Amino acid sequence: MKALEKLAPEAFAGMKVFRSLLVLAIARNFLKNGVVGMVKERRPNADTLTSTAVIASVLAGKPESSLTLLTLSNGAEMLTAYAAERAKKQISGLLNMNQRFVWLVDGGVERKVAVESVQVGDRIAAHSGEMICVDGRVVSGKASVNQASITGESNPAMKREKSPVYAGSVIEVGEIVIEVEKTGKDTSLAHIVHLVEEAQSRRAPVQNFADNMANMLVPISFLGAAIVYGATRDWQRVLNLLFIDFSCGLKLSTATAISASIAAAAKKGILVKGGNYVEARARTDTVVLDKTGTLTSGTPSVIAVQSLSDAYAERDILRLAAAAEQHSEHPLGRAVTAAWRNTG
Repeated sequence: MKALEKLAPEAFAGMKVFRSLLVLAIARNFLKNGVVGMVKERRPNADTLTSTAVIASVLAGKPESSLTLLTLSNGAEMLTAYAAERAKKQISGLLNMNQRFVWLVDGGVERKVAVESVQVGDRIAAHSGEMICVDGRVVSGKASVNQASITGESNPAMKREKSPVYAGSVIEVGEIVIEVEKTGKDTSLAHIVHLVEEAQSRRAPVQNFADNMANMLVPISFLGAAIVYGATRDWQRVLNLLFIDFSCGLKLSTATAISASIAAAAKKGILVKGGNYVEARARTDTVVLDKTGTLTSGTPSVIAVQSLSDAYAERDILRLAAAAEQHSEHPLGRAVTAAWRNTG
């Protein structure tokens, strides 16, 4: 490198300028946040320390020495963002509606249309086994509706004329015609998804503690750098001290851990309202649960088959019952057919 500098000093200087500009471009977000912290909050933060280390390396003519610090810092932020996005997807997946079409009732005739085209005031038909995609009110028909995703009720609710229905509910038995009152982002289900996604911004106390600790470490790092420079007059030693930055790791690790825990819970069907509840869970010594649908499945199932005649084996009885119920949408009929399928 020194030989190259002697042979082509202008080219070498140009490369150094290019490397410096590249490093500053990579560190632009840290530089911006560091300056904002100093100007608005009138106190240095973790990004101020990172920015100082980057600028010092550039002024010292060793811009590439800060790339490791930037790689670790950017990698930690990317990991935090990934964990938060993963948690958001898992939460949305728990309350997702996969149905893309509905039956629009127009002049007494049912017509298949996209869910997005439905407007307030339209009338749509919902049949057995279909999911309701709008909030509205029943204008005709009668049906047993599973609305556990909205109300938490495990038992189906009977819906008749003038009964309210909600997006995310499933018709188990029957058919109804619904007058649309709310669609898309205005439905109750969409509001639930939005509130749960927003909950990720509720910070746990440990995150606030980590942020405060990280900010407290910044002046100590600056003081240590000043002492080292005063004692050694060696900029490389000062840079080494600035690069040993524990504040960013302390600040980012807690946020990543909280987001990852919320995503892991959502993957198992558990909705956590925010990071503060994750931390509160560690201090919990008593848990009170709603039995049906929480400790139990909330759906009927066949647990035993008893034959009253030696002429029929239990397997034959279950097979015949499943054959009779295979087209039924009744919860007990579904339990029988499910039991037969589980026998293999």
